[in-house]
Amino acid sequence: MRRSLVPGSLLVGSVLVLVAGCGPTADRAVGGPAPVAKPTSMERLRQQAREALARYDETIQQAGGAPVTMTPSPWNPGEALGAHVVESAATTRDGRRLTVTFYGAPGPASEPCGADYTAETVESPTAVTVIVTERARGGAGICPAIAAWRTETVRLDRPLAERTVLDVQQGVPVEVTITG
Repeated sequence: MRRSLVPGSLLVGSVLVLVAGCGPTADRAVGGPAPVAKPTSMERLRQQAREALARYDETIQQAGGAPVTMTPSPWNPGEALGAHVVESAATTRDGRRLTVTFYGAPGPASEPCGADYTAETVESPTAVTVIVTERARGGAGICPAIAAWRTETVRLDRPLAERTVLDVQQGVPVEVTITG
């Protein structure tokens, strides 16, 4: 079963044409509408997630539970939010595990120009956001801006059920696929 919650116009193309430096102080190229810039504190990311959830919950309540169209959040998605744009998500039928897909470094942090990722959820009664952050390999050098689809899996406090998955940077729904 596939549940599409995103209009096709919001899906992001897969072409990346930037060169990014490796290292903790350099901006890194990632896919999506805005590059991931220097990290923001996790507490600020959690606050942005709570704001996106509150906007969504309020919009759903005002619509009386009817389907809604979300506009991007009031903050500038190009700002240094420090989290990756979640492109899509998948969950199992029990809805307790959620796997999100995003653009990231092709290799792990143990490799040059690689990165490791962590994910954390912020949940509300009507939606879930997943904050994906990266830990890049330190060191100087030039890294090609080749990005790869990466995934992270999180366990939800309660099943996803009819809740929507929102991208934390823009506060808009992402496509969710339900797998076996």
